[in-house]
Amino acid sequence: MQGILRIWRPEKRDFSPSDLLLEQDLGAPILQVSLGNFSRQFGPTCIGILHPRAFAVYELTNSLASQGDNGSGMVQLHLLYSHQLQHVAHMFCSGPFGKRGPQDNELVCVQSMDGLLSFFDDRAFLFARFLPLFLVPGPLIYVRDTDAFVTVNSSFELMAIKFQAIASSDGQSGTAPTGDYCSDMAASAPSPGGVIEIGTTKRLQADWSLQLGEIALDIQIAKQQRLAAVSTFDIIVLGEHHIFSITPNGVIRTQKRLGYHPMCAKAYPVADFSFSHPTCNLLVASAEGQLRVYADTSVVWMARLPFVACCVLIMQVLATQMPIAAFVCHTFTGSRALWSVGWSF
Repeated sequence: MQGILRIWRPEKRDFSPSDLLLEQDLGAPILQVSLGNFSRQFGPTCIGILHPRAFAVYELTNSLASQGDNGSGMVQLHLLYSHQLQHVAHMFCSGPFGKRGPQDNELVCVQSMDGLLSFFDDRAFLFARFLPLFLVPGPLIYVRDTDAFVTVNSSFELMAIKFQAIASSDGQSGTAPTGDYCSDMAASAPSPGGVIEIGTTKRLQADWSLQLGEIALDIQIAKQQRLAAVSTFDIIVLGEHHIFSITPNGVIRTQKRLGYHPMCAKAYPVADFSFSHPTCNLLVASAEGQLRVYADTSVVWMARLPFVACCVLIMQVLATQMPIAAFVCHTFTGSRALWSVGWSF
């Protein structure tokens, strides 16, 4: 929450000061960081950073590349553009909304703490819509195959909303956007703490909905069935007490009861790497400091961690083929640390 962005390039087991490539104070707390094609001009080498009141896109360049450093020198961060947000942000996701072509840049959707979805295309603001039945912010993911957003509402329902349905709904105003976020929102959206009229979301209809009966902690897209067709995939929902595997049309395929308190999850591919939806296992970290690997509904590996993980990611270090799990963990003293664990499942 200090707003400091650090980039490391570890090459050995022990830490070295040369592993730190960048340390820069961005001046505001950092809620989320993602790599993507957020600019038509600079392509897929952009870094999208979400602050509570802004979404900024940076270009990452190697300051010593011209001197033949082969990418191992210090890097620099250059601001390309920034969108100031009138509503406090919670998270964002990106993708080819509207089934854009591979040559186009990705669109960005920012979810605010009050349920407002704001859409951006490069430097232009497109539109904003309020989610129906919204109380507190939760997970939101974009499904490329169906061109839909999957999220949960205050009734513990998982719902999928097509991008076309969001774009064509009434929203907050019938006027066309000018491309400037602040001026458009000032003319159409209520002020923070203001009353949202019921009519602003009455036409935002879900493609399907499913009653989960519990809070959803995370949503991921992965294929867990090893003998399933190449084009199939599952919507994996990590709940307070269950792991749900749901088909793209909103039908529960499997439901795994958990005997512990889950904290976070991450799917990683283990087979069929050349396909759009490779077969995946699921990593789940618990509040009891345990890490489990699920192959569909079966636990195939388990270990006890020396911390409680609040986030888990998968990465590949150097040229090794072993998957590495990187954790952001909390301790009882309130401090945070970054750990990594390797395994062969």
